[in-house]
Formats: sequence, structure tokens, C-alpha cells
Amino acid sequence: MSQIISLYKTRVGSNPIALQLLKQFKPDYPDLQLIGIEDVLRFEYDDGASPDIERLKRLFCYPGAESMTTQTKYDEAEVIEIS
Repeated sequence: MSQIISLYKTRVGSNPIALQLLKQFKPDYPDLQLIGIEDVLRFEYDDGASPDIERLKRLFCYPGAESMTTQTKYDEAEVIEIS
């Protein structure tokens, strides 16, 4: 049987994509104050294996502009996905 681990990646400092989305949505949603973007990466691995989280961070996260953790920085709430 396999297991799944989730890693959460966010941009450090200002996020130009989030700022652009805020500017775009603000006219229709005047109470909107902030947009946060968090990328979720999910990895599947076998039960006997143990994922090397530090190695995964080096592969998928640029430390100068991004941070990656095993815990989301957002509270449990309704999730709106845009694709």
C-alpha cells in the first residue's frame, strides 16, 4: 500500500501574481483585501519507503523566493480552486 505526503510552497515577500489577481478582482469584490497563493505538491510513496523531504525541497523550491513546509499556512476553510 502507498502513502501520500503533501508539501506546501508559498512565495516569500510579495507575490506579483497575487497582486495582479487582487487588482483584477477588487472592482467586483470591494471587501477583498488580500489574495494568498499556496502551491500544494503531493507525493506518493510505498509504505516501506520514507521520503527525503529536504531533497524534495531542493528539487521543487527556490529558497531565495519561496518557502516550503509540510503544514499549510492557511486555516481549514472553503477552498476555491482556479485552473
